[in-house]
Amino acid sequence: MFAFVGGKKRPKKTLEGAIRALSDGYEGEKAIYNTETGEIFSLSGEPTVLLTPSQYALIKQILGICSLSTAPDFTFPKKTVGDMIPKLGPKLAREAVLSAKDIYLNLRRRHGNREPGGTDAP
Repeated sequence: MFAFVGGKKRPKKTLEGAIRALSDGYEGEKAIYNTETGEIFSLSGEPTVLLTPSQYALIKQILGICSLSTAPDFTFPKKTVGDMIPKLGPKLAREAVLSAKDIYLNLRRRHGNREPGGTDAP
């Protein structure tokens, strides 16, 4: 069964049925919950991840630091963000490290051995 987190709609037998039920109007639903597997889905039916308030606050802080890193006149120790990531929890931290690896490999593939963000000499 697929129940709703929030709202007053009754559970549905399929995910598609739950998504269709949302077309009747929004009644405060936040997500769709598979009562058999424990999976959480967005209102559009995509698998989603729930964060604790402390994880969400830490992610906002990390993104803020990443945004500051684009300012040319502002520098801070590179280790700052690296020390924060493990605090997100083992699963999310592992996914962040794997994402960083993918970004690094993609940058190397596109730009070779040049410094990231550097300009090409004519």
